[in-house]
Amino acid sequence: MGAWTLVGLLEAAIPLRLTLTRDHVGDVGHLLNVMETEGVQKFYLSSFNYGGRGHRHRGSDAVYEMTRGVMDRLFDTALRRIKVGETPEFVTGNNDADGAYLIQWAQRHFPEHVPTLRAKLRQWGSNASGVNMAHIENLGEVHSDIFRGHYPLGNVRKRSFSSLWFDDKDLLMRGLRQRPRPVTGRCAHCQYLDACNGNMRVRAHQTTGDFWALDPGCSLQNDEIGLSSPMEIAQ
Repeated sequence: MGAWTLVGLLEAAIPLRLTLTRDHVGDVGHLLNVMETEGVQKFYLSSFNYGGRGHRHRGSDAVYEMTRGVMDRLFDTALRRIKVGETPEFVTGNNDADGAYLIQWAQRHFPEHVPTLRAKLRQWGSNASGVNMAHIENLGEVHSDIFRGHYPLGNVRKRSFSSLWFDDKDLLMRGLRQRPRPVTGRCAHCQYLDACNGNMRVRAHQTTGDFWALDPGCSLQNDEIGLSSPMEIAQ
């Protein structure tokens, strides 16, 4: 990374950003070091999603232990820097199960704050596809989020955005607005469903053909999400 780029980052307060794949796991530590030594105040880690070209390259997605290792490093780095009076910002995106994993981490380090953390995640609402998030392409096609280009809701040149957005005849949109969402399998029985809201439904759809199946981006193990029997996972 050149000096000009770093100067631009610092002056514009632009974060360092990385999309996590198995090819980039080893770069996380280097970028966190750059962030600290160069005074960049924000680091954004984006999980790999399976929309568009991402679907073709989903085999490059980071596997569970890789994801967990990176998350642990982010949490530990944030804690270390806060303890010395620094206030950097660390953000993860496209994987709402990160909030559930944060609860697990907090349970080990600050158990007294877990109820407040869970309440904040529940209040935030987590995944907002089809609710507080929309994507309108340059030619007018409307989608429930930027990753769902393969599932158009209609075109604003033919119907108003509001009529498309609030059309309850669309089963996907109806399900995205349910609380809890009509997820199945282990997601339906997860103790953190209220904190994650079913995560990214596009990954489930692209891997199974079912919008409500489990999201393969979740790195939590069955016992961590409160499952005690194989039957619960299958239902």
